[in-house]
Amino acid sequence: MNVIGITGNIAVGKTTFCKEIEKYGYPVFYTDKFVKKLYKKRSFIKILYKYFPEAISKKYFFYKLDMELLKKIIFNNFDKNLDILEKLIHHKVKKHIKFLIFLSFILRKKYFFLETAILFESNLNNLCDYIVYLTCSPDIQKNRFMNRKGVSEDLFIKFNDRQNILLDKKINNSDIVVDTTNLTKNNLKKIVKKILS
Repeated sequence: MNVIGITGNIAVGKTTFCKEIEKYGYPVFYTDKFVKKLYKKRSFIKILYKYFPEAISKKYFFYKLDMELLKKIIFNNFDKNLDILEKLIHHKVKKHIKFLIFLSFILRKKYFFLETAILFESNLNNLCDYIVYLTCSPDIQKNRFMNRKGVSEDLFIKFNDRQNILLDKKINNSDIVVDTTNLTKNNLKKIVKKILS
């Protein structure tokens, strides 16, 4: 079985790329979707309470996370607080992905596709047999990001600068680098077919 990691900075077209893979009947594990579910789990909110109590209301044994407040807390001391949050998330994500890879192996699946912006930051690249790194022009990337709800230009700069720290490592350790700036549907299909061949 081959574990294929699809990564790249925010708003470079990872989801679009993965949707093309799904057309061939292969499921893709999206880290963001898993993390969204994680934020709703009482056990994880309880862990967050130790580090970000201001964002969580507690009554007896009940914990309620205020996501908007958590975002503000993270943003106010971006690097320090995001480091703490990412360490907590990475541990849970990696553990779950290892289980899914093992399960896919037992079920004799041909591929396991993993989509995440934090492939190298969380050392998930060590679990991959093949890595696809997506990139695009800064202007296109920024425009794609700004079309999302509840974002700002400042947030884009902070996230992008942070993700660019390991840029050389990411590119040098990827099997293929795909520029999605002017990527046509036909060329996208060709690239996906090449990966699946």
